[in-house]
Amino acid sequence: MNEFEDVLRRLAEQVEQPVEVPEPPKVSGEGHSEDEMVRITVSGGEVEDVSIDPRSLRKSSVELADDIRAAVNGAIGAHNRALHEAMTADAPDPAAIGGAIDGIREEAARSLDEYLDKMTAMLEQHAARQG
Repeated sequence: MNEFEDVLRRLAEQVEQPVEVPEPPKVSGEGHSEDEMVRITVSGGEVEDVSIDPRSLRKSSVELADDIRAAVNGAIGAHNRALHEAMTADAPDPAAIGGAIDGIREEAARSLDEYLDKMTAMLEQHAARQG
């Protein structure tokens, strides 16, 4: 097996390997109303905890709904930021991946050049024998 075929074989092996999809990390985020009387915790993409200070119950239903909405939106935002941070913390460096791909491309090009040079030499030898 020549070097070019070896490079192609290794590339094919890498393509055939199953890609493991990791479970998303379990993170949580907390949000609260402006007066901090309503607190919501989101964990794993779901509302995990709701805390409403009894003094908030004196507010109108519209004011309480606004506080709950603000707390939920804050918790979802905090959760999403924490999730993004956790998922990108161990992510591979795109520049390193690009460098590895460039190395493979250069190796394949060298192997192909060598292969073509050998083929040309063989054809020239064959032509010289013929005549």
